[in-house]
Amino acid sequence: MDQDSNPQDSADLQSLMQAEQAKYSQVRERKPLYGFGKRQVQWLSARDNNFTRSFFDALRSADIMTALDVGCGGGTVMDLVKDHVQVQGVDIYPDAPNQRPDLRIHHMNAASLEFDDDSFDIVYHLDGMEHIPAELERCVLREEFRVARRLVFHEIALVLAAGDRALLAEGKPPLHTNLKPPDEWRRVIDPIAEKAGFSLKLTYLEAMPVLGEGLRSTLGNIVRRLRGGRIGRLCLVYERAPTRQP
Repeated sequence: MDQDSNPQDSADLQSLMQAEQAKYSQVRERKPLYGFGKRQVQWLSARDNNFTRSFFDALRSADIMTALDVGCGGGTVMDLVKDHVQVQGVDIYPDAPNQRPDLRIHHMNAASLEFDDDSFDIVYHLDGMEHIPAELERCVLREEFRVARRLVFHEIALVLAAGDRALLAEGKPPLHTNLKPPDEWRRVIDPIAEKAGFSLKLTYLEAMPVLGEGLRSTLGNIVRRLRGGRIGRLCLVYERAPTRQP
């Protein structure tokens, strides 16, 4: 399948999405680490870097009113966002809306978002693109930039997830199924963003943090910062240039 093909118009899409949906349903039933745990919230709320500051600064901006969480899981990041803006979430997991009926979560395919153009001031996809099969990555990206009005935030894991080795040992596909180096992700995303009228505002590479609570996590992150660490995440912020007034 070439880079300009669109699987959402082919019979391959349904089988591909069914396979992904089954994978996530099985993993969440066995061990609720993705979306229904605290890992993503720990990473987002505990880190103090240019990416997280840019994210929360945008949420606090007076002219930012709405946000879309792509791959929202059980809405743990939405809990951080909802106090600042009106936020909705989408996830491939069929039972995601039932996990948090207090949040506006939709069971939806990110490669075919059921929203109008420019529906949200901010679209964010955190710890997400590495989960998207390569055949669908451009469809998902085009949809995200299509429904975004102002800003698009991406945080992309560059290494296998904690549970992936166990899945691979069982002969099952990993959750982080789409791993690329940072420059390759930029070659995929930048042209799609530019075509949609967005330009890169910020790029940030982060070493893998030691997640958890208590002294072990605190000391682990101090040592990681002092020694440097394996680059584990690529963080990107794209911004649409304001329309010039005549």
